[in-house]
Amino acid sequence: MQHPSFVPQPDHATAHSFFEIVCQNLLLMRKQTCHFKAGICAFDIYGKQGGRWVIDFARLKIERSDTVADLSLVFQQEDFNQLLLGNLTITDIYAKQRMMVVGNNSLLANLIILFSPVH
Repeated sequence: MQHPSFVPQPDHATAHSFFEIVCQNLLLMRKQTCHFKAGICAFDIYGKQGGRWVIDFARLKIERSDTVADLSLVFQQEDFNQLLLGNLTITDIYAKQRMMVVGNNSLLANLIILFSPVH
């Protein structure tokens, strides 16, 4: 399994491919070695190919859902795609106030664990 920044065909990276293929595989791979804090984190991506993906850390599932989340991260599709391509960092997007973070910030630790490079 590769780090999420190595999405195949990065010029065609989408939120769909990231969450439903790469991220789901990372979550399953990390369940053996990581202890996630229970909670639900949602990524709301606005744009033509956007959507809402929910990571349920208790069930170790990622799905498109309107489930109420404990933590929500809100992006425009173009910013999220540029993040996947490595052209922007999460810090860039947040500093430019192009991302909203709403809810229980302690769940950000789960995302750091999930998206850390695989050794």
